[in-house]
Amino acid sequence: MNIRRFLNQFLAASVLIAAILGLLAFVHFNERISQDEIVRGVQHLTYELDGPFRVDLIEIDRNRANAGIVSWRSGGLVTTTRQVADARREGRDVVGAINADFFSFQSTLPIGNQVTDGLWVYGVGSRRSHVMVDEAGNILYDAVSFSGSVVTPEGGVLNLTGVNRHRSNDQVMFYNFHYGCDKSRSDSTGVELVLRLLPGERWMAGDGVRVVVDEVAAGNAGLWEGVTLISAGTEHPDFEGFSSISVSDTLELMLGLNNGAYTGIRQVIGGGGRILRDGQNATAENVSLEGIGEAFLTNRHPRTFVASDRDGRRVWLGTVDGRQAASVGMNFDEMADFLLDLGAWDAVNLDGGGSTTMVVGDSVVNRPSDATGERAVANILFVERLVSGQ
Repeated sequence: MNIRRFLNQFLAASVLIAAILGLLAFVHFNERISQDEIVRGVQHLTYELDGPFRVDLIEIDRNRANAGIVSWRSGGLVTTTRQVADARREGRDVVGAINADFFSFQSTLPIGNQVTDGLWVYGVGSRRSHVMVDEAGNILYDAVSFSGSVVTPEGGVLNLTGVNRHRSNDQVMFYNFHYGCDKSRSDSTGVELVLRLLPGERWMAGDGVRVVVDEVAAGNAGLWEGVTLISAGTEHPDFEGFSSISVSDTLELMLGLNNGAYTGIRQVIGGGGRILRDGQNATAENVSLEGIGEAFLTNRHPRTFVASDRDGRRVWLGTVDGRQAASVGMNFDEMADFLLDLGAWDAVNLDGGGSTTMVVGDSVVNRPSDATGERAVANILFVERLVSGQ
């Protein structure tokens, strides 16, 4: 081989290697195909990655944005688009939203806990990861379970079972207007306490409040906005304590999470599976800690998630399309890899599959996998533009 031929071959090889390296660099660093600012500090980002995967993100820069995250339930099963419209009709300035918790098609209820603006929507025992927002707007992640109690005038402590679920005879349930019925629908074998919030008190998950008993009923007491009640079944261990409470008694009521581990919580939404914990892939912990099947973690599905960076100043609401040629869906390890590359530190998985939906403005921006299009879901998370001082 002469020198000229060697140099030509070397140059050609160098050009090819450079082209391959350039392509790899493009694939790794230039996956983002669109970036649109919705409002100041809130962007809609779209990625197309090898897989193929299509990922849509609503990114909130809390250093720039005057925006908050709100959990919302319209009632029953309602599409994300319609729930956004419902929230706007009630005066909320919604700029984007995603579907949220897993739910039962039979009961239409979410599986996990939900709090909206400090008011309990649903409270239940759970071992699954939830997303919470405190009064300062900080995003918190934990496996949380409802815990509630009542302190009587004599100092006795009586335990509650949950919020706005049908009460069985061995339970004590707290009800408010989020129950969606005008009565408690309980039988007459228990006791019900109709409550009124005392002046100066406010509802905030994890914070105690003082209430006064306006009425003691046998069952099926009326519910309307502003009225709350406790319904106790006869087989609950604290039934005698509840049945000894009288009209005009002042009670201390606590509706909290994990036996008082959290205070000042404005928003709570349920999920299923931790993706990241403290900057590490948390996939492996989900089988033992949350009771999630291995196949759910390893198979590729459409996904919905919430994530944030280490100091919580950047938050992402995200969807991954799946079950289609253009995007096959992700497993938990693939979500973790993507989010770590993005700069996320903590992340929780929400309901996916055919439920996975993202709305920006008035439009669905991802591609839901159901043949019929957008699926009706139990609740959503939306990003709300706040007025100054809100």
